[in-house]
Amino acid sequence: MLASCLCIVHDEFKIQALQKMKMLYPNAAILAHPESPSAVVDLADAVGSTGQLIQVAQNLPNQQIIVATDKSIFYKMQQACPEKSFYIAPTAGESAVLPCRTCTFSLDGNE
Repeated sequence: MLASCLCIVHDEFKIQALQKMKMLYPNAAILAHPESPSAVVDLADAVGSTGQLIQVAQNLPNQQIIVATDKSIFYKMQQACPEKSFYIAPTAGESAVLPCRTCTFSLDGNE
């Protein structure tokens, strides 16, 4: 049993850098996976699985979206919402370039 649900990918998303990015794109929605740090989750406009976040991106009126999750979701979001602009949330390291499905701690290997 894991002592915590910390994810090495999602832990890279840091709140201060995300707040600065939000200042650059004040009309952007922030989407995050629930494995992100609690401060990122609190700032997010929507929190959910990959499938849920793609659906949210389609339904949000925002034309700009900051995504605080692994990069593999971007292609799917761009396909689903070609009229919207997606921005990678700033990270403190390189771990966020890994897709969630590569994580050995993922329960189902998908998210």
